Formats: sequence, C-alpha cells, structure tokens
Amino acid sequence: MGVLELGARVTEAVVQRLGSGRKASPFVSYQNMRDVFTVSNLGGIDYYVRTDYHPYILSGLRFRAVKPPNTFRVFCLGGSAALGWPHPPAQSYPAFLAKKLQLLYPDKEFEMINVAASTYASYRVKTIFDEIIHYQPDLILLYTGNNEFLERILYQPALEAPWNYSALARTVYQSYRHFSPNKQIIDVENYRPTFLIDVALGNTSALKVSEEQYQQVVDHYCYNLTEMISSAQHNSVPIMLLTIPVNVRDWSPHASVHRAELDSAGQQQWQRRFAQGFRAFSNQQYEEALPHFLSALEMDDTHAELQYLTGKSHEHLSKPALSRTHLLRSLEADAYPFRALPQFNRILHELSEESQVPLADIEQVLANEAAMGVIGEDLLVDHVHPTVASNQLIADEVLTTLWQEEVLPAKEGVDPSSVRLPVPSQVEATLPLMQHLFLIYWVLLQFDKMDDLYQRCTDLPDYDKNTSQYR
Repeated sequence: MGVLELGARVTEAVVQRLGSGRKASPFVSYQNMRDVFTVSNLGGIDYYVRTDYHPYILSGLRFRAVKPPNTFRVFCLGGSAALGWPHPPAQSYPAFLAKKLQLLYPDKEFEMINVAASTYASYRVKTIFDEIIHYQPDLILLYTGNNEFLERILYQPALEAPWNYSALARTVYQSYRHFSPNKQIIDVENYRPTFLIDVALGNTSALKVSEEQYQQVVDHYCYNLTEMISSAQHNSVPIMLLTIPVNVRDWSPHASVHRAELDSAGQQQWQRRFAQGFRAFSNQQYEEALPHFLSALEMDDTHAELQYLTGKSHEHLSKPALSRTHLLRSLEADAYPFRALPQFNRILHELSEESQVPLADIEQVLANEAAMGVIGEDLLVDHVHPTVASNQLIADEVLTTLWQEEVLPAKEGVDPSSVRLPVPSQVEATLPLMQHLFLIYWVLLQFDKMDDLYQRCTDLPDYDKNTSQYR
C-alpha cells in the first residue's frame, strides 16, 4: 500500500507538471462538442470563420488560419462582461485595448479576437480555450466568473476526509467520477439558457444553498482556471487573469434564505424586527431603521436582503466602512448569485501568485473610482456589466499589466491612461440600453429601480416630451 501511495503521488506530480490540453474533467462530462471556428477559403486565403454552434459569441468573427508576420494575436475569453454586452462591440474593453495598442505600436498589427460568450460559465469558457490555444495566440485574456451558478447542474459528492489526504484514494475516486454514468453532462451544441424561469420566480440555487454543492462550484471554478493556466504555460502562451468587478452598492440580492437553525417561532420574531426596520428604511428614517436591522442580524446574519438593507442604512448615515462590510456579506449570502462572489477574486489572486501569471486587478481599479470605494451603478450599468467609460479603464489596467509583466515592451514616458479615446458623456443614454435594463430589472427582481428607469427613458436625447415619442 505504501508503494501504491508513493506511485500515486509521483503520478499526480508528473501529471500536474506535464499534463495539458483537452482531458476529461472530474466534475462534468461534455457531449456534442462543437468548435467555435472552421476553416473557410475566402478570396484564395484560408480563414478561421465562426460556426453557428456558439450563438452567444459575436457573429461574423474571422481571422487568418496562418497568422501573418508581425501580427500580435490576442484572444479575449469570458462571459458577457468580457464581451462588452450590452454595448456595441466597438465599446468593449477588448476594442479599447486594440485601439490603444495600435496607436502605441504603429509598426505592429494587432488582432483582438473577442470570443467571450454571454451566460458562459468557466466550464464552457474552457471548451473555447481548448480550441483557440491551437490558433497561434500571442496572449490570452481571461475574464470569467459571473455565471458559475446559472445552469441547473448538480455535482457528485466530493471525497471527504480522511480519504482526501491519500493520493491513492484520490486517484481511485477521480477515476470513478470520470467514468460515472451520474456525472453532470454539459451539452455544448444544444446549450440554451433555461435559468431565467427560476430567476423570475425568485427561486434559490441548489448550488448555493447546499454547502457541499457550493464548495464543488468553487473547486470546479478553480480547476477550470488552473487547467487553462497550465495549458497556456505548456504551450508557451502568455495568459492574463482579470479580477471580476460586480455591483455591490446598488444591487439588492436576488434571493435570501434563513439559517437552518432558525425555527418557525424564531422566524416570526425575526420577521417582526425586520418589518419594523423596513418600514423605517422605506420612510428614509435610517437611524431608526438600523437598530431593528441589527437586532434581526443577532438572530440570523445569513439573510442576504437584511445584510443589504443594513449596509444601505450605514451608507445613508455616512459610515462607509460598515456599509461596505454588510454589502459584501449580502453578496456572499445571495442564495442565487448572478455576480461573482468575493471568493472567486481571492482564487484569482492565489492562482496568479502560485502560477506566476499576470493579474489585472480591475476590481480594485474600479473600486478606486467608486464612491466610498464600493462599486455601484456609477461604474457598472447593472449587476456586472461595465459602463463604456469603465471598459476603457479596464483596457488601461490590462495594458499597464502587460508592461509591468513585460509581455509587451513598455513605451518610455507613456502612461496607458494618457492614451484617451473619446467617450461621449451620454453614450449610455440610448433606448436599447434602457430596454436591456428593463429586462434585467424585471428578471432579477430589481423592481425598486423601475421608477428611476422610467425617468431615464423620458430624459433620453431623442425623446420628444410633446408627443411622448422617440424620434
């Protein structure tokens, strides 16, 4: 047994050091695998052209199958925030980055290929990564983590202590999980998001409310990023991680649950305290609301909405540190999170340090710009999607990190933020964006924002107040 244990440990170390490319995941199985690109001859030149199997990636993408000389090819991966949605592609962070790079290095050609996909979790992003790593990339940018709880999946139980300390037990159990008929299946070709029904009904996520399932989500996210980093390093391709900014200040949690130990009598008492606080909060009597909220927190501090209202009360009373603490706890307690959780950013920092890969801390960059240091709707148009101005800030931080990590030679005496591209003051004042916000507010139950949205619609530049029509 000692020899077998030693052999298993050596095998793990070798696989970790040398393993890369597409290999079976211990968390999920994939079926109907379909590539994003196919080779097509256009005008006598072979191009990689986007197929129809991934409709949540930008249509019309194409690039040369053989990379031209003096070309720096960048692939941008992630979810809709990386895609730039709900803005046009020209206002995404990759578009800003491409323009800045072309201005700074006029003697080079830059291909910025944005293969981010709306609603894709990291395990779907990885299927794209496993393909594009073979398309001669010079850099891969990875901005993912907002969609880990969206799909209706359930993980198999993890190996528990003390067995998880044995490499031999881990090998046997992972082999079982690899070939288990009960392993969750991820369909690539036939993917259509179905989670919106759950969300609109205010349901909770089985992945979040179960401690075991939540840990599996965290482990799976870490696994996906680790595999992509390992593969990039194995293929000598620079890869950069981007932290994930989310709206903490101005976005109430989607679903709240009580702690399991709170019985029905306790819930009734909690509800009375919460209701008293809520009435005072609704009347903007924040000093009066706060004691009731704090009293309810003593009974149950796992209720996301209570944490959020407590944080907002502190904000209105000009107590930024306390406000931030409770708002972050609200995010962590959300029972159906549609935003990356703080633990994901901690994982990104740890992986960057362990694997020695660059990290663009865009969460910190936006927090530095935010009121009270807490990111809200001044920097993100909704729960996770950056404003156009924020997309330019993200591009600046990525460029700064590229120079610091010497992925590209720095320009002497040039600050990335000094290369400003014009962003009109009313770039977000458009009817399509208002329509997007209406849908998001409706589906994610942010009904308290509807009155303000109506006012924003009537303040649009092309709205004629005399006829109540849009020109």
